Parts: sequence; C-alpha cells; structure tokens
Amino acid sequence: MFLKSTIVVSSLSIIVQAIGFLKLLLIAHYFGVSTELDAYYLALVIPGLLLGFVGGALQTGFMPIYGSLINKTLKDEAVNFRSHLFWILLLILVLICSLTSFFSENIIQLIAPLSSDEIKQYAGYALSILVVTLALNVIADFFGMILNMQQQFFASAIAPVSNIIVSTLFLYLLPELGIDNLIWGLVSGLSVQVLILWLVLHLQKINFVFSFSFKSPHLFRAWQLMLPILFGVALANANLSVDQVMAAMAGDGAISLLGYASRFQNVITQTAIMGVSIVLLPSLIHLLSDNEIEKAFALMKRIFQWTLLFSLLLIAFVWLFGENLLNLLLSRGGFSVKDASSVYNIWFLYILGVFPMACGVFYAKFFQAMKKPRVITRLAFISFIMNVFFNYMFVGWFGVDGIALSTSMVYGIVLLLFYFESKKLGDHFA
Repeated sequence: MFLKSTIVVSSLSIIVQAIGFLKLLLIAHYFGVSTELDAYYLALVIPGLLLGFVGGALQTGFMPIYGSLINKTLKDEAVNFRSHLFWILLLILVLICSLTSFFSENIIQLIAPLSSDEIKQYAGYALSILVVTLALNVIADFFGMILNMQQQFFASAIAPVSNIIVSTLFLYLLPELGIDNLIWGLVSGLSVQVLILWLVLHLQKINFVFSFSFKSPHLFRAWQLMLPILFGVALANANLSVDQVMAAMAGDGAISLLGYASRFQNVITQTAIMGVSIVLLPSLIHLLSDNEIEKAFALMKRIFQWTLLFSLLLIAFVWLFGENLLNLLLSRGGFSVKDASSVYNIWFLYILGVFPMACGVFYAKFFQAMKKPRVITRLAFISFIMNVFFNYMFVGWFGVDGIALSTSMVYGIVLLLFYFESKKLGDHFA
C-alpha cells in the first residue's frame, strides 16, 4: 500500500513539475536575471515562511490526532475536530494577511535592507497582493492532509496540477503584464486548486460544521503537540527565507540566480523526496497507532537505503550533464549562457546536500508520528544558527554560491544530529 501510494503521488508530482518547468522556461525567457524577478522572489519570502510555520504545526498537531480518531472510527468526533480547527485557522489567516498587506513596504524594508530601492519598491507592491497566497496555500494543505489521512492520495496530489496550469497559461498569454503576470497567475492558480480540493471533499462527503469552539479535548491535545514545534518549524522554514534574503549581499540578480537553482532542486525534492514524505507521515501514524513499531522501523530503514542510491545517481547525473542541460533549456531571450553557468554552480552545490536533506525530512516525519516535536524544534534551532553563520561567512568568500554550500553543509550536520537522537530510541534503523 505504501509503495503504491508513493508511486501515485510521485507520478502526479512529476506532471506538476513538468508543467512547472515549462513555466520556469517562460520566466527565464521573459525576465532573465532581473530586478523584477528578484522582487517577486523576495515578496514570496514572508508567505513562504509563514506557510511552512503553519503547515509544519498542522502536520504535527492535526494529523496524529485526526488519524487516531479515524482509526477508532470516531466519525462525529473527527468531524468536529477538523471543523473547529478549520474555522480557527481561517480567522487567524484573515488577520495575518490583512496586517501583512497593510505593512508590506515596511516588512520588505525590514527583511531586505541591503536590496536596491527599485527591488524593494517592486517587492513591497508584490507582497501586498501575494500574502493572500499564504491563506490559499494553508487551506489547500489542510484539505490535502484530510484527504491523505483518508488514504485519498490521488485526489490531494492531482489538485496542484490545476494551479500550475493556470499560472503557466497566465504567463504564456499575457507576458506584457510583467510582474503583475507572475502575481495574479499564482493567486488565480491557487484559488482554482483550493476550489478543486473543496469539491473533492464534498464528493467524498467530508464536510465541515460551523463552530468556533475552543473546548474540544482533541483540539486541546493538538495545541499541546503544536506549541513545542512552532518555534522549531519557524526556524526550519526561516532557513529557506534567510538564504534568499542573504543572497542580496551578493548583489542585484543574486536572488534570481538562487531562485532558478532552487527551482531545479525543487523538481527533484517535490517529485521524489516530498512524494515519499507525503505518504510516509500518515503511514507511520497508522502503524504506530496500531502498535506496529517494528514495521515502522523497517519502513524507515528501507527508505534510507533507496534514498542513498538515488542521491548518488543524481549527483553523478548533475555533475556530468547539468551545465549542458541548463544551457539547452534556459539560454535564450533574457537569459544568457553566463547566467546558466552561474545557476549550474549553485544547483550542483545544492545537489551535494540532497541525501542529508531527504533523510532529515524523513527523520522529522518519524519524530512527528512518534509525537516528539521537541526533538525537531531543538535541531531546527541549531540548524538556523549554523545556516546564518555559514551563509554570512561563505557569501563573502564565494558570493551567491556560498549560500548553497552553506545549506548543504548544514543539512549534513543536522542529519548527524537526527541520527544521534534516533539512537536514543534503539538501534532499529539508526
């Protein structure tokens, strides 16, 4: 069941990434390495940071409790639990989005003081609109979690296809709109994705009742699980945001270069690594709920072995063919051969960290399923401090390449720390 579900999710992720890749080619053609694109990526820092913050908390607090209720066939309690959490989330999101939009220019000035005035002006405008993607993404993730816990992996994985199709069509049909094209294409695509997920839930008769009750014991237990990890999730996701913000130290265009390299890296992580992790968390929750601890350990061990083989093949491929591939795909329009070479250097340094990054994600899912969020928080704090330190040191030595080098190095150190934490649970898969 695990393998079949993983294949389904990964296959659909490949479709999403393939269409997204077409969008990337269009972005490279129309925008190249530019201040507009720097501003767009900079404006996505805050929504991305907050999305990871809320999403990680939901995975830790919502999914284990909801999975237990489903396993025990407590249908009414499951309905009430997901409904209470949904309406509370919606209220919080409206408040956050409203405040962020109003103070968008101040926020950009705060997080990117070293960027040029032109980039900050574009980014402030973009953030005032793009903050709505936070709410849309959180709702889409929440709906997807519910479907995943019901073993409806296909439905939750197919919805992002609509998002990427809509935003790509926007870019193809209306390139003259500039940065507004990127902004409204993303907002429109996410809106369609949320609508499709809501329709799937409705067809599956997975509905919500209107209630703002804070008295549910299951909700209280979810907060207990969420609170210890909130700080850790914030720091873990801040690492990605810090990379983009600190890339501005390397000059105009550096954020764009990092964005292209990250997009190529995401093609791999989203199709393979995240495809596995999406299925892994609910699978581990169900196994541990049934007290099948040995099976959970065996599953983790198999995943680590396959990840090592996949990572070695991937590093070899990028080393041998990566630069030629980037030149073939991107070097046209506003994107030069020199830009492609710069993106390759960053991408290869990211690829060197793909194995520790993947295993760190899988370890985090395991500790989430074990209801040990403090482990994740502790390691996230350490990784954040190290990432900022190495970013600052390496960007001075290697420019924007140093950001990617720092990231891969920190992934390796964090994997070692996860290993030592897992040893405390026994020698099953450590």
